[in-house]
Amino acid sequence: MLVASKTGLISVVDLIEETKKNWVVMDEKVKKTISKTDASTRGFDLMSDALKWVGAEPELIQNFLASEAKSPEEATKH
Repeated sequence: MLVASKTGLISVVDLIEETKKNWVVMDEKVKKTISKTDASTRGFDLMSDALKWVGAEPELIQNFLASEAKSPEEATKH
């Protein structure tokens, strides 16, 4: 899972648990709870979605969209 913040930080985390209101993740040996209603932090499965949400450069988003379209399994390795 990817966790993105509006500051542009995107982290790869391990999803431990998901409820209707929260994601519980492990981020570098630190357990964190992220509210699904938090306006500044969100969870994503695809890097292209995370990049769109943080307002990344369109060319970077397009590169990830192309990569994800080629191989769905490879998309999470970036």
